[in-house]
Amino acid sequence: MTLFIDNPTVEKSLPVEDCIDALEQGHTELGHGRAINGPKFRIMTPADPSHIEGGTDPLHHVYTSLNGAIAKWNVTCNRVDSDFIHYPEINGLRREVRVPGPPRGMFCGYVQLYDSRTAEPIAIVHDGYLQKFRVAGTCALGTKYLAKNNSRVLGLIGSGWQQSAGVQAHCAIHDFELVKIYSPNHRNREAFAAEWRQKLGINIIAVDSAEEAVRDADVINTATNAIDPVMKTEWVKPGMLITAVKDTTEIEIETFELADLIVANRDGPNWHRF
Repeated sequence: MTLFIDNPTVEKSLPVEDCIDALEQGHTELGHGRAINGPKFRIMTPADPSHIEGGTDPLHHVYTSLNGAIAKWNVTCNRVDSDFIHYPEINGLRREVRVPGPPRGMFCGYVQLYDSRTAEPIAIVHDGYLQKFRVAGTCALGTKYLAKNNSRVLGLIGSGWQQSAGVQAHCAIHDFELVKIYSPNHRNREAFAAEWRQKLGINIIAVDSAEEAVRDADVINTATNAIDPVMKTEWVKPGMLITAVKDTTEIEIETFELADLIVANRDGPNWHRF
């Protein structure tokens, strides 16, 4: 029998702590050569912007496939999604904006799970909730092992859907006393701070600039759809840990030259926009 598991069911049955624990086990297996994290496979097809409400040129239909396996769990998986991406300029910055295809405004993405002992399908799982916590949980694992033991201030850049997982994952893995959140939308960042301050019982405040979010922070997490850098090299101080949900686009390239250690969770060829 193959199960179909939707996003609400995943959310009810997978607390953030369990998600991070599973990610840590998976990365441990990967590090010992007992798991596979296949290279990202992505096809981008030029599309007519007029077919999508608010679409700008260039617009691409994007099909993505990611594959992996963990031997001790006897599980092999394939995650696929299908949507559109365009690059509008918002508040002076280029953004990578994903757009759902169906008129009802829902994204199309799921994970197929197979039993590697029998080759039979086990489940088809919606990928929305899993996706944001897979990314945020991986960043949080970096914080667990790489942040200073006395880290007390977390700086967040971005207040969208992905960062809702980022604040939960980082605060689940470490006892932060203060969280500072910035996004260019004043209303969004204020609402984000109020919501997660109440839900997590942590002092979370909205600030007026990315620089202010970074100032005096021990750990920084960027989770935006910006293509141009939102994290400036001149703000970096010794001892900071910077985690990011994307590749190098959110962070000025010179920042990497200052790093004592750079950690990535994927080997092999990757996708570059330009």
